[in-house]
Amino acid sequence: EAHRGAFVTELGPDEVLELFEVRAALEAEAAGLVALKITEPDIVLLRQMQELSVSAVAAEDDHSFPELFDLHDLIAQLAGNRRLTTLMNQVNGELRLMRSRSGQSAVRAQQALHEHDELIECLANGDVEGSRRTMRAHLDASRNNTLALMFPETPDQP
Repeated sequence: EAHRGAFVTELGPDEVLELFEVRAALEAEAAGLVALKITEPDIVLLRQMQELSVSAVAAEDDHSFPELFDLHDLIAQLAGNRRLTTLMNQVNGELRLMRSRSGQSAVRAQQALHEHDELIECLANGDVEGSRRTMRAHLDASRNNTLALMFPETPDQP
């Protein structure tokens, strides 16, 4: 039947920026929640996922970031707030195509891995504000990279 099924919304730079602003607010809060209540098994899980991500990036022919492992999804799960997770999934669903293209850059993939290392250390140390700040800085870098790739005529955001 016509007009039924999946569809893709074209996002302009303003919409992408708005989504990244919401994403940063939600994920920074999720990181803070995880830092408040992180357990040793959580730390092991985060570090294992990071090791898998590092190996996967190295194994990719173009050294891009694999969609297979998503530290952000794990952090949402560990935050233990279903409503927060639902909102994060909604925003990330809208950004999914943009995120996959952003991760295709080998340079950005290496930067993201380094940023994930910093975030995991903040989380493991129970540093609530450091976790929030590090997540926000990571997503700011992701936003800037995404905008530069998708809309090269758009100036960098602060």
